[in-house]
Amino acid sequence: MVNCIVSDCDKSMQGSGIYLSGGVNTFDSCEFRNLKHAVGDYHEAGAAMYVAGANKVILENCKFEGNGAFVAQNHRDAPGGSAIYSANAPIIASGCRFVGNVERTEKHTDFRSAGCVTVNGNCGGSAFTNCLWLGNCGTYSDASKVGTSTNAAAVVVNLSSASSTVDFANCTFAYNMSNSALSPTGILILKGKGNAVNSIFTGAVTGAYSRVANQVYVNKGSSMTLDYCMFDAEGDYGAAEGGTVTASNIMYADPRLVYSRDDFATGGNVDLGNGIYKLDGSGIASVLANANAHLRGGSGYTDENTGLVMRGYRRDASPAIDAGKPGYDYSLEPMPNGRRVNLGFYGNTPWATMSDRRGMKIIIR
Repeated sequence: MVNCIVSDCDKSMQGSGIYLSGGVNTFDSCEFRNLKHAVGDYHEAGAAMYVAGANKVILENCKFEGNGAFVAQNHRDAPGGSAIYSANAPIIASGCRFVGNVERTEKHTDFRSAGCVTVNGNCGGSAFTNCLWLGNCGTYSDASKVGTSTNAAAVVVNLSSASSTVDFANCTFAYNMSNSALSPTGILILKGKGNAVNSIFTGAVTGAYSRVANQVYVNKGSSMTLDYCMFDAEGDYGAAEGGTVTASNIMYADPRLVYSRDDFATGGNVDLGNGIYKLDGSGIASVLANANAHLRGGSGYTDENTGLVMRGYRRDASPAIDAGKPGYDYSLEPMPNGRRVNLGFYGNTPWATMSDRRGMKIIIR
């Protein structure tokens, strides 16, 4: 599928938008909006896309906005996947936006794998490159019903083998929300091995019932490698006893996205104490439609929608500019680029924020 829009389906079914089974499936520049998979007391997996079994699913420059379950009641053993649930098929995604997708339920004590993206079973080899998760929510609306086995995150990894891998490169996780037990806001590794490089994790919104690290959490027997990533603070990643996080070259700083956490929090649309929205899917998608995950920088960036160079942050430049792993490809970034890749969603793309010009010295003899 190329340049297609799938939207506004409200059914309690697997894959309210797209149901896939078999073959290699490719989606290029498609949009999935306001697709719901929970009505009343019923909830199925994968609101925008359910992958029952396939050789591979390839997503290029796709948008998933305002999908999921918005206050569904009395869920069964709910598998989640407000945007995508894949059972036994690797997901290869590049340049994709996952914005304002929600898993929110009441009166159930065993809400499982409520990821915006859930990769389950034989999904080893999944890879996400230059992807954005912003303002996604996995939580209970009745916090008193939170159970010890509940889990949610922007991405939930639950693979068939602890040695199977999911890779993240130049991704941004910003202002995602959760308020249940085993629920970071960014990446949850239930089973398998995750690898993240040149990525940003910022602005987590967690409620009182969140019990693990804010951004990345690894279950017993599984592992996560973080290299040249940026977090707001120490303690934003962690592991259960018997789980492992290997972190190197970590920066702790505000990445200074153009759309800030204050921008996200204002307007009365978010209950920050409980980590939930006060809106439904179409309302959330509308509020976040212009959420801008570019890095601030004095030399500016080229807007991918208008083609205009946007400047104005010379005194508020992001520390994520030119902060990526040395030797990593930066060839698609415009000049001046510091000869080093930026962190996050736009790193090594034509829309990367440019490096500050260092000036020059002219010698006249």
